[in-house]
Amino acid sequence: MNEGYEEMMHKLQQHIGEEITYEGWLYGIKQEGNTILKEVYPYICIDTDAMMAPFIGYGCAIKKITLTKTGEILFYNPIIEDNYDRKDPKDISSAELQFLSCQNMIHEKKKVNAR
Repeated sequence: MNEGYEEMMHKLQQHIGEEITYEGWLYGIKQEGNTILKEVYPYICIDTDAMMAPFIGYGCAIKKITLTKTGEILFYNPIIEDNYDRKDPKDISSAELQFLSCQNMIHEKKKVNAR
């Protein structure tokens, strides 16, 4: 394993429950914004108030995560370019939209059950 990535996974886990700024791609659409980090599944994905996002996958990748209050970079993947597997939202297939909808329903159900 790359020691740099192991260190980044550890940093992320230290900030669960805090606000992060996320930059990445989800199903070919660039995603940016602030959200609360709920869980880190090392090398797989993060779970936030807004979404579950894989570190890398089909049309999906996290480029950078920073701690909102300080700007500290918690995770950075230099190989993810600004046009990573880019898609226009109108070009996303109905199967991909169904998957996104299902993923969002699962995420919402997890949030409700956690209350």
